Amino acid sequence: NPLDISSTVPVTNNQIIYIRATYKGCVYNSKVTFEIEPLFNLDPITINSCANTNLITQTTTISIPNLINRIYSNLNSNLNLVTDIELYLNQENAENGLNPIEEEFEIEDEHPLFYARITNLFSTNQCYNFTTVQVNITNYLNTNNPNPIIICDEDGDGTSTVNLENVISEISNNN
Repeated sequence: NPLDISSTVPVTNNQIIYIRATYKGCVYNSKVTFEIEPLFNLDPITINSCANTNLITQTTTISIPNLINRIYSNLNSNLNLVTDIELYLNQENAENGLNPIEEEFEIEDEHPLFYARITNLFSTNQCYNFTTVQVNITNYLNTNNPNPIIICDEDGDGTSTVNLENVISEISNNN
């Protein structure tokens, strides 16, 4: 029975579909073999990362290449050799391969969520899958630049001894 060429057809790996075409009274026969490339299953990834907040902008800079290296370390080691990872700010961009984040990225949140597009480089069609990457900024020490700390020069030599434990609360907002 001929297939309706305007409909979708389920196929399995190594399935053959035979083609018969006619043109100007001549008949042509051919076949197409379908090879199904399975996508690797990806669980959501959580990465804990240390970072420092820019005191002026109140943002934190994340190095995207370093973050991608951390994602590779979370993947099955066999996937590291055959995959390319790109990060995006939303799922739609990840699905369409638009606007990947490539270098440094400024965040305002301690728990940014990225969308990873992981492509099989050995796939003829560059098959890909997605997962989310939750980054938890840890050791998030909210420091500030305090007003000058005035210390008395008791012996007039221009220097003084400071016990840093006494000023930690001023520079770390009591964290």
